[in-house]
Amino acid sequence: MDWWLWVAGGLALGPTQIGCSAVALLFGAEDHVTTMLEVAVAMLSDIAFDRARMRAAVEEPSGYLLATEAADWLVRQGVAFREAHEIVGRIVRYCVESGERLEALSLARLREFCPVFKPDVSKYITAEACVERRLSPGGTSSRRVSEAIQQAKREAMAARKREAAANHKPQTPVTSTALPERSGMASFIVIGNS
Repeated sequence: MDWWLWVAGGLALGPTQIGCSAVALLFGAEDHVTTMLEVAVAMLSDIAFDRARMRAAVEEPSGYLLATEAADWLVRQGVAFREAHEIVGRIVRYCVESGERLEALSLARLREFCPVFKPDVSKYITAEACVERRLSPGGTSSRRVSEAIQQAKREAMAARKREAAANHKPQTPVTSTALPERSGMASFIVIGNS
């Protein structure tokens, strides 16, 4: 909590509306954030995911979520980006008209649209493969998700240790010392726990 006082130390002091309202907003923000976090914990503690429904949404024939993956696969095979997207657009149009799913098309059918298609395309245009290819920080690959979970656990543990240490160290009374005014702004130093 002492860090709030440190932040408030940079605000204008005296009978200015800006200084008074800024301090009120600053301290009010803590209450709002704390309340929101309590709600989030309560909401997420019992969350359950309907994996079958999620899978069905990904595989919805009218969604064609994996069309971009097919275009990316073609680009990796050396097909120009514009041409790859045009080819996949024709494939999607065919799927819409025939009621077939993109990922369920046979290799022979895909080759009717572009002879570059090879057998490994079927492994590339799956929801799992799509998720696993997202390797950038914050990405959806299982590796990145695992790293994010481990990082969050480390940060939570460090926060708990800081909180425990703060609760067990002797409290120094918080005082402030006014410094000379400069340009109509007053500054002060907060002495206390950090």
